[in-house]
Order: sequence, then C-alpha cells, then structure tokens
Amino acid sequence: MTVYIAFFTTYCFLGLWLAWLVSSLMRKHFYHYTSQLLTFAVVLQWLSLLFHLCNNSSIQDIGHPVLFYRVCGVLFAFLSDFCTMLLLYLLAKGWTVVRRKISPNGRVKIAIVFTIYFC
Repeated sequence: MTVYIAFFTTYCFLGLWLAWLVSSLMRKHFYHYTSQLLTFAVVLQWLSLLFHLCNNSSIQDIGHPVLFYRVCGVLFAFLSDFCTMLLLYLLAKGWTVVRRKISPNGRVKIAIVFTIYFC
C-alpha cells in the first residue's frame, strides 16, 4: 500500500508537470503524435495506479479485493505498456526523427507485431 501511495503521488506531480509541458508545446505548435502517445501512456499509468490503490484500500477496509478495481488496474497498466512500446517502436523506426512517414511495408509490420502483442 505504501508503494502505491508513493507512486500515485509521484504520478500526480508528473501529471501536473506534463499538463504544463503539453500546454506550452501546444502554444508553440510542437505537440506531435509521439508526444500525444507519451501523454496518453502517462495518463493510463496514473489511472492504473489509482485503481490499484483503490483495490488495496478495499482490501484493508473490507478484507477482500474488489474485482472491478483489479481488472481496471491491470487493463490500464497493459494499455499504458502498449502505448509505451508503440512509441518506442515508432521512434526506433525513425518516425519524426529521420523521416516524416513510415513506409507501407513498415506500417504493415508494425500492425502485425502489435496485433500479436495485443492478443
């Protein structure tokens, strides 16, 4: 429980800093899709920590976990990891670093890899 409280508090401060950063990037028109993907991953991880924290507090209060909190926590953690992996894969392929667009063959490969990962 203490670890979830510490990480949740850390992610709250990270969320405030991220909101400031996103607003400044949007003002300068530099808020690219990769930045949006990273922001989405951070928000999903924050939601995951929130649901895990609720699940652990329900264990302390009523003595057993609430299945909804557990499932939502695991689901949001998976989606956050999925977004982070996609971001790293896109950056490794050179999107926005070297080239503006990934080749059609590369897009198909990305779709296949992440469909298998999702399944």
